[in-house]
Amino acid sequence: MRDTAGTSFPLKKPRKLILVSIIFLLLILGIFSSYALFSLRSARTSHHLKTDSCLVIGYSPAQMKSRNASLGKSPAYDEQWLMGIANNVTFISYNVTLTKQNDSFGSWPIYLVNALTNNNFWYQLGIDGGWVGKTGPNASFQVWTPSGIFAHGQFPLSNASAIRNADIVLLSINLTEEQVVMNIHDWNTTSSSGSMMLPVMGSTVFVGSRTPQQFFTGPMTEWYHFSPSFCDNNGDLVTFSTDLAQETQTPGWLGIDQWNFTQLPAAVNVTNVGPQYQMFNGFEVLPPQSSNLTTFNVDGNAESVNASEFITP
Repeated sequence: MRDTAGTSFPLKKPRKLILVSIIFLLLILGIFSSYALFSLRSARTSHHLKTDSCLVIGYSPAQMKSRNASLGKSPAYDEQWLMGIANNVTFISYNVTLTKQNDSFGSWPIYLVNALTNNNFWYQLGIDGGWVGKTGPNASFQVWTPSGIFAHGQFPLSNASAIRNADIVLLSINLTEEQVVMNIHDWNTTSSSGSMMLPVMGSTVFVGSRTPQQFFTGPMTEWYHFSPSFCDNNGDLVTFSTDLAQETQTPGWLGIDQWNFTQLPAAVNVTNVGPQYQMFNGFEVLPPQSSNLTTFNVDGNAESVNASEFITP
């Protein structure tokens, strides 16, 4: 949920006038001016940095943390575990096991649901797995317009301090005739919840796919970190589950990728970054799913899926 998601796959070209994008952004800013916008470059990486043996550079965790702090750098190695649903829907909903964790450098993952509309607006809603320096997790949203302009900010989540590790948290995005409605609800505390309404901008459906896409509809775990990672050290597993799988949210494909944005020029439109920033990627088109888990591996990274669950590190 940085400035890209799954960019290992074919890029969608803008098909809307920039004017439409500007109008959309103005609508969002008008509705949500009370919420301070902040960068969703949330420190996110893979559970693979659970131990120092996963580091493949010439610095210890303490040295890297000190070095990056002195340079004022943010985590820039972006690893993603993706699952696209196959069919078109107007409502996407997953319960995620909120797992509190961080890597050797103190960065943590974010758990997301994504929804791509038929006119190429892309909505993301997520909650993070880090409580470093704060009393509860952050929830955040991001919206991409067809021309690559995006709005992002903090999602209004009540009583976040009551959320605990291993709580089951609902993430949902609902497309109605008049608005896009995002919801988060902690089933364990019941008091921790939030809702946000965004302009629909003529969208009529969230688009599914049978083949990997840069912008897609489905769940994702994303984790930024300071160092590249190519191994899996049995980190805590996170489960996205849904009761809608047999009806609408049929798994269509899996993907795993990692990108290196440490040298990405600030002026570059990150929706159009090229393969020179790619460290590894892989995808698998899924057959019809049953209750049995299908596991997909790329360079020691793994994720699993069945008809109703998507499991990532």
